[in-house]
Amino acid sequence: MRFETLTIHKGNLVTDSAKPVVQPITLSTTFEHGNGQMLYTRANNPNRQALENLLAAMEKGADAAAFSSGNAAGTAVFQALEPGSHIIAPDDMYHGLHNSMVQLFAGILEVSFVDMSDVEKVKQAIRPNTRLFLGGNPF
Repeated sequence: MRFETLTIHKGNLVTDSAKPVVQPITLSTTFEHGNGQMLYTRANNPNRQALENLLAAMEKGADAAAFSSGNAAGTAVFQALEPGSHIIAPDDMYHGLHNSMVQLFAGILEVSFVDMSDVEKVKQAIRPNTRLFLGGNPF
């Protein structure tokens, strides 16, 4: 498929007997999965699944993950780091994500808050255990 065709059609999940050609917006927050078990929308959702499939295809990736907020996305990234990992983050970043790093991950991850526009300060903050650079002004 050409890129334009891919972006129009790849995200469509045909789960409806009417077989819509455009992904419908699913408003339900609870879904029946497999054995009749009911799951809340955070576990899975047809719209999010369609978006993730589309983004993975557009980026030629194996998979993609969509989150309800930048805070949720950032927290997932931090959870993927090995304990003791060092992060270099902007000194002017979103306070919610800043608080996650200094409170939720205190004692688990190390963080240096730096003026990211000053390359020398960024270089000085690098440590042997630096695993992540958050650029610009995330979220």
